[in-house]
Order: sequence, then C-alpha cells, then structure tokens
Amino acid sequence: MAGQSHILPSDKKPAFRLLIDLYSTDNTFRNFCEFAVIGAVVLFFIHGYQSLSVIGKAARSAVSPAHTAQALPDQNDIVKFARRSNLAPKLNELGLDERYFANDPEPLRTLLAEAWHAYRNKKSNKALELLQPAPADHPHVLLVRGLATMAQPQDGMLRAGARYLEQAAEKSDPKSMAVLGVLHIIGTPGLQHDLEKGQKLILSAAAKGDIDAARVVGQGYLSGWMGTIDPGLALKYFGFAADRGDVRATLFLADLYYTGRGVAKDVVEGDRLAEKAAGQGDAEAQAMVGTRRMQAYIAGVTDDPSDALKWLDLAAQRNEPHAIELLANFYINFGARTGNTDVAKGIEILKRCVDQTSNASCAMAYASALDNGLGGVRDVKAIYAMYQMANREGRNDKARARLAELGKELSATDRIQVQMEPTQRELPALLNCRFGEPQPC
Repeated sequence: MAGQSHILPSDKKPAFRLLIDLYSTDNTFRNFCEFAVIGAVVLFFIHGYQSLSVIGKAARSAVSPAHTAQALPDQNDIVKFARRSNLAPKLNELGLDERYFANDPEPLRTLLAEAWHAYRNKKSNKALELLQPAPADHPHVLLVRGLATMAQPQDGMLRAGARYLEQAAEKSDPKSMAVLGVLHIIGTPGLQHDLEKGQKLILSAAAKGDIDAARVVGQGYLSGWMGTIDPGLALKYFGFAADRGDVRATLFLADLYYTGRGVAKDVVEGDRLAEKAAGQGDAEAQAMVGTRRMQAYIAGVTDDPSDALKWLDLAAQRNEPHAIELLANFYINFGARTGNTDVAKGIEILKRCVDQTSNASCAMAYASALDNGLGGVRDVKAIYAMYQMANREGRNDKARARLAELGKELSATDRIQVQMEPTQRELPALLNCRFGEPQPC
C-alpha cells in the first residue's frame, strides 16, 4: 500500500509511550500540552479514531467484549442518552440530491430537481409551487412535497408533511422510509415518538438498497438506538454502504478495523480503508490519515513530515478541527526535530480553528498557548474569553480552574465586559444543516 512505510509498525515502541517520554523531558512541549492538546488530538486518533458527531466515546465504552452483542434493558432510555450525547441519527445524514430522481421520466425529472433545489435553498414555498402540476401520487413527488411542507413555519405543517412521507413510504420509497424512521426515532413535535416503528422503517429503507440508511443503521448498532450494541451488525451495514461507494461508511469501517470491534483487529486494513475515504475527499478521513502519518514522524520512524502535512492541510482547508489543531502543534512543537518550528504560524492556525469552527478543543489549545505567552503580549481578557469558549458545556475542569485563577487578575468591570462579549460564537453551519443541504451548508 502506498505510504505504508510511514505507518508505525505494531512491534515498535508505542507512540503513546513516546509521547509520555517527550512530555516528561521537554518543557516547551509540556507547557503547551498542559491542557490536553495532545491528549485531545494525537492520542485521540492513535487509540482509535472516533467520529465525535456520530460514534462518540460512549459507543466504545459501552461495548464489552468488543465482539459481543449487548442487549439494552430499556431502549427508550438509550435513545434519550443518544440524543443527549449527540449520537442519535440526524436527517442530514440520510443524503439526497437530484440524482435520486435520475430514473424518473421527463419532464418530471427536471421538475423534481428544480423543486428539490428550491427546498434545499430554503425556498420551500417555491418548491411547493413547482410541484403543483406534478402527479400527486408519485412517490418522489410525495417525498419532496412532504419535506417542503414540513419546512413551513405554520402550526401543524410538520405533521402534514409527515403524512406525505407516509404515503410515499407506503409506495415503497426508501428515502421516505428513512426520513420517517429518523423522525420517529428522535421524536419530533407533531409526530409520535415510536422507536420500534422508526427502527423498522430505517431497516426497510436499508433493505431496499438505500446506502445512507444502511450507514445510519450501522451507526445505530454502535450507539445503541437500534436496540442493541452490536459492532458485528454495524460492520455488516457499513460494509454494504462502503461497497457501494459511501465514503462515510468506509471511514467507519476503518475505525472498526483499527479498534477490533465487530471484526479481528487489522491496522493495515484500517489504513487502507482510511486512505480510500481520504482519497475520496472526506475531511475526517484526511485528518485520520494525516494523524497516522504524523504518528510515524513523532515516533522517529521517518524524518519527512511532508506526507502527514499534506493530508492534514487538506482536512484543515475544510475546517476539520482535529487536523487544524494537530497542524498547529506540529509548527509549535513537533517540527523542531527537523527545523520546521514556526510558533507564530502555529498560533495563527489555532486562531483560525477557533474563528472558523468554534471548536472547544481548539479554543482550549489556543487559550493554553496564549496563557503560556506563545502569542506575544499576554492579554488576560482574551485568554479568559478563550477558556470560556473551551468550557461552554461546563465540563472542562482545567478550563474552569484557569477561569477562577484568571478572574483574580481581572477587575469586576473587565469580567462583566468579557461575559457580555460574544464569546459563545455561532456554531459552524454544518451543525445546523437541514436534510439534504450540502456540507458545509
């Protein structure tokens, strides 16, 4: 496999041990890592990359042993947990574009594509107008009409739109089944929460060949909302979607091979799958591959970081926060061995991560760097604001401790001013995507 020489062989000294040795002997590295820049980025990837938006830490810790299905005593409780933990399925994971109408005859195909684009561009009224002359009972017309109706602001429109989707699902339209399945699983105002019905619908969509539904079902068998935690079944559904070109499913498969969940652990196969997904343009896969390459550089297996930087740069260009964070750490710390240190560049990269992604981990790394004087003149108010962003969910003990200490350096007026400033920045648009909108939307 191309680039395999850059991957740390399993019989070498573990990268984790090397990082600990570096932490204990290098003061600069230790200061910068004080607030878990490495723990949150490098070790996060080395010990099995997880997509925070889908799989999460809870999925891994819940599976013991890795190859055994785990029945859940109360499925509704696990769905509630999944919803709180951002593990529940989301509509924008189901994927839909004009290619879905490719087999429809003209002029219906063009009409559906135009209506779909109108809906995706938040012009749902226009979409409904375009669909008026279309056959009222056609399943694809019902699908788009249902989505556009649900987007209307008036009371009762969500339920009215769901009825169109139900009619399309009764006509065996897989995408309508998948959408309805997710709506029933997550529970939506105006539509009855029915976990069992939702599971059956999304399974039916996958059985009819809907690739996105198959991937989402795989995620459900990792997080538990499919009624059991079973990495083996997740492997089956991810494999079905990946074999048909789904990039995200390919990335999830790579994670299963890396960690040995649902399949015998095979790092080489994990690397192959991750590289395949990265080559198809997936930003998280690019970050994963870049981090694996950087692991080899950190371990001293290679003195050439260019391959790692290439993949990390590609992911960073798409605002993948873990890649941006690791790039910054390279220029601040890891690049010293080969003369690539550029602290100012690293700090600027961290600032870009905060500005463009509002990522709490990036905010923590940036706050730590500024706190340690790496950003020039030490601005306590700016540092305080970054720690606030890092602790916006209230669970970052180190950020909270530094906020208490820094608060003593600020006047009451300064603290009030910082609190009033827009430190809780707008979340990236992709976190608020509607069904079918492009990423980022």
